[in-house]
Formats: sequence, C-alpha cells, structure tokens
Amino acid sequence: IIDFFNKKKLVPYAGTVEKSGDNLLEFYNDMAEFSPTSSSCIASKKAMFFANKMNVVKASDSTFEFEEEQEEVSIKEKKKYAEFIDSINYGRDGSFRNLSSNCYNEAEKNGNMWVELEMFMVGKDRYINFKRHETKNVRFRFTKSKDRQVEISWKWDQEYITANPTRVLPVYPNASIKRGVFRTMVHESMTGNYWYGRPPSKGSLLHQYSEYQNIFYLCRQVSKDFLSKVIMEVEDDAPTNNRLVDNKRDQKAGYKSTLDRFEKRFTNASKNPSTFILMTRPVNSKPMFVHEIASNTNERFYEKVGKINETKIIQSHNWSNRLLGGDAVSLFSTGVYMDELKVKDVTTNLYYQNKLHGFLDKLINLAASWANEDLEDLTFSFQSPYVNVLKNEKLVYDKYGIEPIDDETNLVR
Repeated sequence: IIDFFNKKKLVPYAGTVEKSGDNLLEFYNDMAEFSPTSSSCIASKKAMFFANKMNVVKASDSTFEFEEEQEEVSIKEKKKYAEFIDSINYGRDGSFRNLSSNCYNEAEKNGNMWVELEMFMVGKDRYINFKRHETKNVRFRFTKSKDRQVEISWKWDQEYITANPTRVLPVYPNASIKRGVFRTMVHESMTGNYWYGRPPSKGSLLHQYSEYQNIFYLCRQVSKDFLSKVIMEVEDDAPTNNRLVDNKRDQKAGYKSTLDRFEKRFTNASKNPSTFILMTRPVNSKPMFVHEIASNTNERFYEKVGKINETKIIQSHNWSNRLLGGDAVSLFSTGVYMDELKVKDVTTNLYYQNKLHGFLDKLINLAASWANEDLEDLTFSFQSPYVNVLKNEKLVYDKYGIEPIDDETNLVR
C-alpha cells in the first residue's frame, strides 16, 4: 500500500508524508461499527439529530449573536426552499435528509464529510447532483501548487486502478468545468486537520479496541476457532538424521520437518485447528516441555474492564449513559433524564449540528447561486430533541387531562 501510494503521489490517511500508513482509517471505521458502546453512542446521537423534520428559517450570522428578533418565514418561502432542495439529485442517498444523516455518520466514524457537487445544463434546464463519498474511496494528492485535489476510486490497488482509472477532482473553492459540467469536491474535516479529519471519539480508541477484543476472545472460547491453550517445545530434527527424509508418505504430504508436520496437522495452520502452539529447540538440548495456558474466565475481571471501557468511550463521545438507555427512566427519574437531555441539546448536539449545517448550507448556497435561485436569506435548521420532547409531553397532557410533572420534585402536580 505504501509503495503504491508513493508511486501515485497520494496522501495516506494516517499522516501528511508519503511514507505514512493508510490502515488507520480502516481501524477507525471498524471500531465505530464493532465497539458496542461506540456504535451505540453514534446511533443515539444520530437518532436525536434526524428523528424530527427540519425547519426552514431566516439565515443569520454563523459566528456572532446580534440578539435581534428572529424574522418569521412565510409558508410560500418555506415551500420555495423545500422545492429547490427536492429538485437536487442525491444519488444513492435519495434525499437531503438521508444525505445529512449519512454525512454525519461518516464524520463520527472517521472525522470527514465529502460531497461532490456536479452542475450542468441541458438546453435551458439546470441539473444539480450532490454525490456523497465515503472516506475510504477518496484520497488527497500531493501537488506542487496550493490548489488541493483528490482522487476517487472504489479500491486502492494497482490491478484495479489499471483496469479502472481514478477520477481526479479539485477541492472547493477550486472547481473544474469540462464539456459544460461544473465539478468540485466539498470536504469538511471535523478536527480541522489540513488533510483528513479524525473522529470525535479518537481519545477512547484503545478502549474501543479493548471492548471489541474482550468480546472476540470470549466468543472464540465457546466456538471452534483457534485459541492457544497449550505450548509444546520439542527437540528439533537432527541435521543428518531426519526420519522424514525416508518417509514417503510425509514427503508426499509436503511436510519438511517434524515442526512443519505438527503445525500443519494440529495448530491453527491446519484445516482443523487445535489449541496448540508448537516450538522446537536444538537437537540434544533438553527434554520436551509442555505448558498449559489457562483461559481467563474471571467474570469480575471482564465486568470491571468492560465498565471502564464503557465509561471512557461515552466520555470521549461527550454523551451520557442515561441517554443510551443504560439507566432505567421511571416516573421518579424523568426530571434527571430531561435535565441531561437539555444540557446535551445546547452543547454536544448543538456543536455537531452547527458543523453539519455549515457544511451542507455551503453546498446549498453554491447550488442555489448557480441555479439563479434567490435563497440566500433562507436556510434550514435541525429541530431540538429537547424541545420536541416537551411538545410531545404537552400533547399527551392536553389529550388525557394530565397535569405536568414538577421539575423539582418529579411528581405529578
């Protein structure tokens, strides 16, 4: 991989020099999927962000708060904005909502969001495509100029690329226009890195790996997979007196030595692996040595390590065990849950919603400007999960005539 990247002058995911590795990306992606706690945090935040419909609001300064009264958007303006959003082709994502959700998912997994903006005309009709790409299919190029470029490919090996050449795209604010088609790649790094971003939960990466490995270890103990339990050390074959030299059956089987024969018949190198590790020592040195490795079945050990891993992973996601459903919510703890949701709604949720909004709003403004649509005063916004919980509670209270729960005592008034 490194030699291939050097030859192609591509920037590996792990660093900023040609000799950096590229496997870190796959590791991040795997942990986001196979670490139970990390994948639960991502799914929980994602559900809160995208469970509700989006609003159309007046655009405001993304950095400064001027304490001005928010101007209402008319139904006509909202429909005009929505119609333009629906007129865009989102490829395999199918809709703006799915594009938003999948971009966020990619950002949580490895810290990057990529959308290719493609615009062209057929006659008087204008067409706009938003093509989302996964980080595993996009690599920056080393170029002499400051204008950044990326290459896109489904696979990164010489055989595949020889048969399927990569596509090269300029990175926004640069663009290419070929045969009347405008193209640019819009990229967002969640951590502000010049090349590739890193996932927000990177601080708990080793805890995620530990969580995954512990589960994998226990699964292998109860399955037929190889898990070493016995180490055997035996005397090696004599250089001038190897019984396998004259053993036609072993020669026909392809065995080269006693160690090779045992390894291919009994260890994890065989078709039916056993729980052995076999080693040899020089001939006439010492008698055979056998040592049994007891499996770690200490329940308290796994519970303690599992709890530590879970806590560190949730902390790195800046999330909450209660919001993951880890602490049962009852009548007497509803207020605690709501207080926690309120805090996360104006901190973690708001931060990542603003990141995602800025990225997508940039795409929409570029497309609207090219299409001559007067939408610069409008934008979309995510609905607050906390506010929606309050709205739903009020609907239930009004429908069934129930008095609201007191915030301080958590008891029905």
